[in-house]
Amino acid sequence: MLDKIREFSDLADKSGIKFCHFKSNATLGRAVTAKTDLDILFLEKDKEKITDLFRALKAIRFEAVKHKRYDKIDDFLAVDEASLSLIHFHVHYQLDIGEKNVKNYRLPFSEEIVDSRVKHPEIDFWTSSPEHELILLVLRQTLRVPEHTFRVKKLPKICKNAGKEHEWLKKRAVREKVESICDAWFPEDIASKICEVAFKEMTVKNIHGLGRVLRPHAEKYRTYEKSIFHDIKREYAMEKAKRSSKMGIPVPGKRTFPNRGLMIVFVGSDGSGKSSLADFVAGFFSKKIDVLKVYFGHGRSNKSLLLTLTGGIDRALRKTFKLISLKTELPRIIKYSGVTLSKKQMFKKAEKARAKGMLVVCDRFPQTDHDNINDGLRMNEYKISRNPILKHLSKWERNTYELRESVVPDIVFKILVDPGLAFERKGGSTKIENVRRKNEIVRMMKIPEGAKTIEIMNAGISLEELKGAVLRHIWRHIEDTNFLKGKNTEE
Repeated sequence: MLDKIREFSDLADKSGIKFCHFKSNATLGRAVTAKTDLDILFLEKDKEKITDLFRALKAIRFEAVKHKRYDKIDDFLAVDEASLSLIHFHVHYQLDIGEKNVKNYRLPFSEEIVDSRVKHPEIDFWTSSPEHELILLVLRQTLRVPEHTFRVKKLPKICKNAGKEHEWLKKRAVREKVESICDAWFPEDIASKICEVAFKEMTVKNIHGLGRVLRPHAEKYRTYEKSIFHDIKREYAMEKAKRSSKMGIPVPGKRTFPNRGLMIVFVGSDGSGKSSLADFVAGFFSKKIDVLKVYFGHGRSNKSLLLTLTGGIDRALRKTFKLISLKTELPRIIKYSGVTLSKKQMFKKAEKARAKGMLVVCDRFPQTDHDNINDGLRMNEYKISRNPILKHLSKWERNTYELRESVVPDIVFKILVDPGLAFERKGGSTKIENVRRKNEIVRMMKIPEGAKTIEIMNAGISLEELKGAVLRHIWRHIEDTNFLKGKNTEE
């Protein structure tokens, strides 16, 4: 069990807050090591205490996007610093079950389940009793089938994990207790049918047979009126978010910060590890929240359609002009006009994503102090040209790069590297003198006012240690901002 999860359990017990992990307890070991979510059921009357508990735990409440949001479920995230794990506390105040991403039934049994909680046989953590969990598993599998079954080609199969959980629970649940609970919750005919399914093999036929009997009775637990349009609207929103993500359009599809998002920038010389760190941070948080990764460079790592097009034109023109021995600035102008336009688009995209509450991770960042190096200006020499077009291009480029003053990052990591280490990492493809120069440029780089600057010397420490240091800085910054102070509770 991770230290942060143990701290949560101890704080809840000391505060007199009852809770239990109420599903998938067969794999609780994965949940308490942050490999899967922790599905915690609380009593709604303790909601104020629960908010204080997570504030003390320094866990941040993130908001699920509208089409995945439920009024009785909250998402709290915390970082276990010792293991560098992102913990997802999926907090339930009521027992909402039903179709995937809809949860259209609210069962009135949450208090009974929490009051009858037990300690897991192998892990010191509160869970629902095997009897209650077995009944809930059957109900969840039954009511998750879409009501409008004509929208699916065939009825859903029982997922493998549910089958494994069922076998695990059957070995631990006492049949007499299951029958007693079912008799208290449901009419006799439904109760007997649930018990029959619970202690037999969980098959599609058994589940859907139970559904025909259970659904009419479950109508009184419905949280909203029957509506195929409600389901279709959610499905459309989810599909839109998926497609937008693939196209690089900043549309949230998971969870966002409760107010404004966060922008993190990594700058450094070649071989400093800035790109590896940017990839790590984006990958670490994208498991649970919406992340936009922005690459401000114009090399091969930037696969934008615009740069691919202008780069291709540049190469083609260079070859053509070389054959006819014609010297001209045209290929260069086309290439760096594409680079400038690309940066302008990325500035807008980054700010738009942050405004929507997303985490924006930037690999590199434009600067205007040093030309032709470290993402500096490329057409600045044309500012004294007699050609009005070239002069205008130079001014346009500078104005675009100066957007950095309005799109102010929240955190800027300046990654400095030992020249010898950079030379070794690049396999001798970079000169030590160039690394020293770029290090100095990074160190002296002016950061927009309002951004928090953190310098890290990447020398003598492993990449894993570097990742840990960066992650701790980021999470402590989040804790110290208004994401935690006053914004970690429902308005």
